Amino acid sequence: MNTNAPALVKKIEKGIMKEAKNENQNLKQTIRDLSQSEKAEAKAQKAAIKAEQQLIKVEKYEQATLNALHKATHDHDIAATKMHSAETDLEVCNFEIGRYYSCFYLARHRR
Repeated sequence: MNTNAPALVKKIEKGIMKEAKNENQNLKQTIRDLSQSEKAEAKAQKAAIKAEQQLIKVEKYEQATLNALHKATHDHDIAATKMHSAETDLEVCNFEIGRYYSCFYLARHRR
């Protein structure tokens, strides 16, 4: 057993060294993965903040557009009402002119 002891110890040491090397590589890879995950998380947080800001900006623009639409609709309604009133006034005036022409025509032919 004595003759095999140094070889056995050397084999065990070699196995331990190999295992330590593998664990060290695994630890380094885990640290790299963690670092990449942290960077990806920070990037995702920045993207989320940017998306929120863009959403707020778009919502403000939408509200301004709705306000402009309501104003344009209101102005259109006023213009349509005025146009209808003018058409009615024109019809009344045309009727009155027609009536005056009729009276004038009858009065000229009675003489």
